[in-house]
Amino acid sequence: MLTVNSIVVAYSAAPVLREVSLDVSAGEIVSLIGANGAGKTTLMKTLSGLLACIRGTITFGDRNLTTLSPAEIVRAGISQVPEGRRVFREMSVQENLEMGAYSRHHGADIAGELTEIFSIFPILRERRGQLAETLSGGEQQMLAIGRALMAKPKLLLLDEPSMGLAPKMVARIFEVIAEIRRRGTTVFLVEQNAAMALHYSDRAYVIETGRILMAGPSKDLAGNPRVAAAYLGKH
Repeated sequence: MLTVNSIVVAYSAAPVLREVSLDVSAGEIVSLIGANGAGKTTLMKTLSGLLACIRGTITFGDRNLTTLSPAEIVRAGISQVPEGRRVFREMSVQENLEMGAYSRHHGADIAGELTEIFSIFPILRERRGQLAETLSGGEQQMLAIGRALMAKPKLLLLDEPSMGLAPKMVARIFEVIAEIRRRGTTVFLVEQNAAMALHYSDRAYVIETGRILMAGPSKDLAGNPRVAAAYLGKH
């Protein structure tokens, strides 16, 4: 579904991503783990068209994403849930969700899709009239995921979905990620909580200082002594 081939991305001529290559197949949950500053969010922004590649290509199906605007990438079938949630704080929960469907064709079954989102996140149905800024951090994360799903993406990009959440809410968010995949949406996940990311994903990549160092089935990486020592707190 998604193929990233040897991309180089820089800030002010200083490379942040160095010849990064990876792929995501339809129906998978694929995770990318790494320390702060390793380049995870930079990669997500590049996939969404917010940053440009100096070299390399990104293809989604048969489309070259490097030639598309962020809006065109959403219409092509990729939605991102950004780091820090970034909900529209002064809009209601329902208005936030409706904004997620903004790029869809006129006459889309918005009411039916809201019902589906509320089936995944019952708390959002209860809060539908509340302003987003009144929600807890975990509820805002659910809202950000629901908003992205309203675009009916084929591929959902999640950037640090567990950041700042209590352990109980982290567990709930990852259960939701598994449910989203069961409902047919492919997921590419960037996450500092390596233990949860490796538990729920099929395959994973490890990035350090802008380079992919390791890749493989998540269960194999979870058992790798180097990964365990660096990211799972095991020695």
